[in-house]
Amino acid sequence: MSRNFLYAEKSHQEWLERPLPNGKSWQRITSVFRVTYWNKSELMIFATVGTQVPFDRFVKAVDEIAPEIGEPIIAQTIGCTYQAKNIETVGLLSPDEFNKIFDAARLIVAHAGMGTILSALTRQKPIIVMPRLAAYKEHRNDHQISTAMKLHELGYIHVAYDNLQLRRLMCDPTVVPIKTIGDRASDRLALSIFDFITQG
Repeated sequence: MSRNFLYAEKSHQEWLERPLPNGKSWQRITSVFRVTYWNKSELMIFATVGTQVPFDRFVKAVDEIAPEIGEPIIAQTIGCTYQAKNIETVGLLSPDEFNKIFDAARLIVAHAGMGTILSALTRQKPIIVMPRLAAYKEHRNDHQISTAMKLHELGYIHVAYDNLQLRRLMCDPTVVPIKTIGDRASDRLALSIFDFITQG
């Protein structure tokens, strides 16, 4: 755990928590079972698997890369069974809690879910996506690969198809937003999304 992380976990109605250091400014995020703090002046990465299906391969990869990065990583790992050692994990977050972490993050790392991708693009956040694979039973089909390929082709996102590519991108401090969009997706982006969803 980073020295700048403090946490409290609720178990059997008891709270185990560490005191906040004097004079520090911390952001508090609550989830169903955990309260997480991070130093607001410190850069942070937010990783998310979305809210629908677990993605243990992704969480494990991010956890193994974390010691090479040197900044806190908070990961939303709903339904995952992998026990992370180097990152802070949270479960289901309220929309307000999710937005606080998302807005504070320097970098977003995620599955290839359109909700997360559009949130990053509209908030001018660099995003690295790792698509789920049907072969590993991470989804019912490979539509996330189609999503990632199309949006990468259009120049909107960074894509990692394996752990080595994910490591290279996450460890690159120069990764920045490739393109951004307004609150409403551009006509070209919306049409492209519609095309590959309906065709595939």
